[in-house]
Amino acid sequence: MDHHCPWFSACIGFKNHKFFIMFLSYVSLLCVVCFVSSMWTIMDFFKNEEVYHGYLSMSWVALVVVSGVMGLAVFAFTGFSLYQVFNNTTTIESLESVKYRSSVPADGYRYRAPPSSETVGNIFDLGWKRNWMEVMGYRWLEWILPVHPKNMSDGTSFPINEEVWEDIKSSADSEMEFVERQRQYQLRQKEIQRREMQLELQENVESIPLTSMNHNDLR
Repeated sequence: MDHHCPWFSACIGFKNHKFFIMFLSYVSLLCVVCFVSSMWTIMDFFKNEEVYHGYLSMSWVALVVVSGVMGLAVFAFTGFSLYQVFNNTTTIESLESVKYRSSVPADGYRYRAPPSSETVGNIFDLGWKRNWMEVMGYRWLEWILPVHPKNMSDGTSFPINEEVWEDIKSSADSEMEFVERQRQYQLRQKEIQRREMQLELQENVESIPLTSMNHNDLR
């Protein structure tokens, strides 16, 4: 799921993500057309001396204001949504880092940070072209028509960036190697301490003077 849209009263996710992007793009284009055409009409009214003394419909003024304000808001959200598409991320993922599973449990990392979208990058980032096609389709007609793209995944498994996956495995292997080295070091230290204690005990025993006891002492 990308996010829950209160304007549509629906969740934007795998099934309708493409149509949501198309809606934002077309609304942005509509705002541009309305703003330019209405502004052109208003400017032409003041430039044309023949119609200057007539009446200017307030509908054109209202259209300029509404299309301008709505255009700024929709443009900002459209740009943010397209940025996420090109990076193959969702709104939820942009709010918090995504943690990845590896051969080492997340709480088992001591010397490295657990693999996440912040430490190793987005594992689903396939490059901006491939990311765009994964959402909008692989043919340009699918990009502009409200149809379901062909060759889409099942919505539960997606292609991944092999380089990021190799970094995750390498990070896990390095962590396991560091943990093993630390364990071996601790074992060596314990063995050294054990030997030192044995030597110290042996020296203490050898330093004790031996006294001969006579028979009278035994009585």
